[in-house]
Amino acid sequence: MGAKAMVMQIVPPTGGKVVLPTGNVLAMRARDPWREATNKAREMATQREIIVNAVLSLVRDGVTQNNAVALILERNLAKPNRLPPYVAAAMIATAKKDRQAPTRSTICAWCADYKVDGLAALLPDHKGRVVESAAWWGPDAIDKALTDADAVILSYGIPATVQTSLQARIGSTIALYYLQGAERLDKPETSAYDAAIGMLKAHARGESNLIPPSPTDPVIEGDVISITSNAQRYGCGTTTQDDW
Repeated sequence: MGAKAMVMQIVPPTGGKVVLPTGNVLAMRARDPWREATNKAREMATQREIIVNAVLSLVRDGVTQNNAVALILERNLAKPNRLPPYVAAAMIATAKKDRQAPTRSTICAWCADYKVDGLAALLPDHKGRVVESAAWWGPDAIDKALTDADAVILSYGIPATVQTSLQARIGSTIALYYLQGAERLDKPETSAYDAAIGMLKAHARGESNLIPPSPTDPVIEGDVISITSNAQRYGCGTTTQDDW
């Protein structure tokens, strides 16, 4: 009895890319968080920058950062408010609900992040915290995402010893999904992730085989793969001719 034939071609039901190239994951480091942020997030970052610049202005005049933050908070609580109107407005805009201003520790954290990554570091994430862009975009985050993707592939019954280009592309697609998060991905990238997981599930169900045959596997018998194409593609006419 011949060995079970492997699926020779896997095509997503909706067409398009099955998985993304490995380079797409590495290209994550070149992506621009500011460009990808929402208008609301950009506005919040801009308001935070106003406060940070007010602190840094005092620091340039010789005041320590801690004293500068304390002084700005003190002026904000004064009656009347002793801050420039645009700074006072930024204090209200960036404060949590029912508060008049951000906390001292929060402003200090903004200053530290701003010195490292500029305005993009002040973008709020989806939980309202400052995005740690250096770690998020760095090689450590990419390595972790790729390791997690390898674990996912292993969980679907593909041994760690299997290394194919298709497996590498599936892993890259899953890693990209982890790095960005579903809410940040474009539709083609989300579809590619769904297709990659679909391929792994099909392998686990036995509907396809993503493990390449070893040299010792028996030769497939009784299965014929036929590829049909237009005769003109090979410089032939439309007339069928038997070759004896």
